[in-house]
Amino acid sequence: MLTNLEYDYNMKKIFFILTFLSFFDTALADLKSNQPKPVDIPDTTDINYKKICEEQNIKPGLVFYTSYGKLTYNRDYDRKNLTILAKNNGVFEEGDLASGLALVDISSEYLLSTASQQMANGGYCIMPKEFSIYIGFVNPIIYISKDLPTDSCLYNLVLRHEQTHQQINVNALEFFIPIIYKKIKTILTKIHPLYVSDESLISAGTDDMTNFYAEKINILVEQFKNEIIAEQQKLDNREQYRYESEVCQRFEKKQKH
Repeated sequence: MLTNLEYDYNMKKIFFILTFLSFFDTALADLKSNQPKPVDIPDTTDINYKKICEEQNIKPGLVFYTSYGKLTYNRDYDRKNLTILAKNNGVFEEGDLASGLALVDISSEYLLSTASQQMANGGYCIMPKEFSIYIGFVNPIIYISKDLPTDSCLYNLVLRHEQTHQQINVNALEFFIPIIYKKIKTILTKIHPLYVSDESLISAGTDDMTNFYAEKINILVEQFKNEIIAEQQKLDNREQYRYESEVCQRFEKKQKH
């Protein structure tokens, strides 16, 4: 049986333990509340790297080449075979035998140089740096039938006619190239970098970007070709042929008198 003294001592001891535990809980709670809260680190998968890449305002440089080509002459064909050659090239009128023919190839070539930058998610941003373009003539050639004597009126008339065709080509090139150049510069400002998810896709991505340019520029080249054809047709018509034929007929009459 506890005496009053022992009972008071034990009660004080229990009170002390409870007080200490209460103080410890309070201190622990204060310690927890004063600790820095963990920082929320954004998940990189939520970042749209494709958008970041392709919304960059990149203006690639433009290098533009053109050429008239080197004009050559050919007298290997007679009128019959020259007519076949003209027909194969779509510059032949039924019922006519060709004494001369002027041909030229309109060539266009494109080369895009790029730089690739790896992004934080492992993907790559392909950025256009410089676009090199060639639009011009290749292999301009004048054919004159070997049936025509070089000292004849008809030979000189045919020669002049075909030289006029090639001069039309030159004039058209000089007129349209500045227009095409200006339009191409506008096209380049509307094309943006390209995002690919893996390094192995960079080459194919660069090809896709080049083809995107080329498709738009090819439209300009086709328009240029059509303009040249329209100008050439102004010279190649039956009225013009009749006039040129009469020129030599009048000349030959004068020679006889």
